[in-house]
Amino acid sequence: MAVAAVATSPPAGDRLELWLYVVTTAAGLLALLWWAWPHLKATHAERRARWEASEPKAFRDLREACRHGDARDVYRAFSVWRWRIDRATAVVPFAEEIESVLFASAAWSPARSRAFAQGLEAVRRAEHGAPAAAVLPPLNPARAITTG
Repeated sequence: MAVAAVATSPPAGDRLELWLYVVTTAAGLLALLWWAWPHLKATHAERRARWEASEPKAFRDLREACRHGDARDVYRAFSVWRWRIDRATAVVPFAEEIESVLFASAAWSPARSRAFAQGLEAVRRAEHGAPAAAVLPPLNPARAITTG
């Protein structure tokens, strides 16, 4: 005789426990999301504001303006970037160049725009690549003297 396998479903109590577990977990996750969402949004907004006010963002905008080649857009982006760098004395010749285009009707071309961007990139590279001067003396001067 063949015995037929009887398919039994789990007891009703186990299914109820499973559903309670799923519903409680989902409610907890939704509550956590509801609580965390404003904090995540504020953190993202703060990070975005820092990026928008940063020197790298201003320089990226300046490169983009140079790529398009419009002297007015280049001047606006250059002005913003210039205010965000530490030492603006290195870019004075560039300021004079772009101002001569806008205010003295000097010629401006896409090639000149590219050269302007390349010159600024070289200045920026020199600015960021220079090692900072040591402000503090060595921590152990006696050791520096004996080993030096």
